[in-house]
Amino acid sequence: MTAPEKIVESVTLLALSRLAMVATPVLMSVAGALFWIWISAIQADARAAADITADLRPRVAALEGTQLRSQDQLISQLSDINRSLVEQGKQIAALTATIEALKGASR
Repeated sequence: MTAPEKIVESVTLLALSRLAMVATPVLMSVAGALFWIWISAIQADARAAADITADLRPRVAALEGTQLRSQDQLISQLSDINRSLVEQGKQIAALTATIEALKGASR
């Protein structure tokens, strides 16, 4: 490598290093700004989620109350059906006993 080539290479490296020194703070500022925008977006999403959660609490409470009332009503209806089935079973047993008694009396 000749002396002029070494000088050109040295000047090129020096120019690139100076350019990098100038560009580094700018690029770091851009990276910081992008990071700040990203953090701000996350904060906005978190605030929106917190607002939605606050709105959902009364709704969930109302739904739970409705569900409990519906379950109580269903249990009451099932209890009524169970009582009816027990009563029908007793009536069928009484009817069967009556029929058996009539069969026995006619023989």
